Amino acid sequence: MARLCAGMGELHVSSNPEDVITAIGLGSCVAIILFDPWAGVGGMAHCMLPTRKRKANDEALRPAVTVEQALPLLVRQMLEAGAARSRLRAALVGGAAMFQFSGPSMLDIGNQNIKKATEMLKAEGIPLVAAELGG
Repeated sequence: MARLCAGMGELHVSSNPEDVITAIGLGSCVAIILFDPWAGVGGMAHCMLPTRKRKANDEALRPAVTVEQALPLLVRQMLEAGAARSRLRAALVGGAAMFQFSGPSMLDIGNQNIKKATEMLKAEGIPLVAAELGG
């Protein structure tokens, strides 16, 4: 059994049913969790931001720093590990509001992460089956 911790901007995929994938201290970050229950493949990406302009070597340093870059990469690695796209299911965790806002704010990164993740999952045709978001 391996304990795989997805730090900020990291992702892990496993086909070993004894492996445990975790992310700690999500705050406004969102963890995108994908799984194929039939193939026994699961993965998690710990995303800090919804989108951003990429800098040179950004993907190499932190492949899951944004929801926008993490979800396609996570799907690809899941498929390479034996999952089938048609069987993928998703869960989302995190996206907390770290500060009080009196109205909509561009600084509410948690809500932006949630919105981007749910939009992208819908566009990919991956059902969201569980969520613990906001707060």
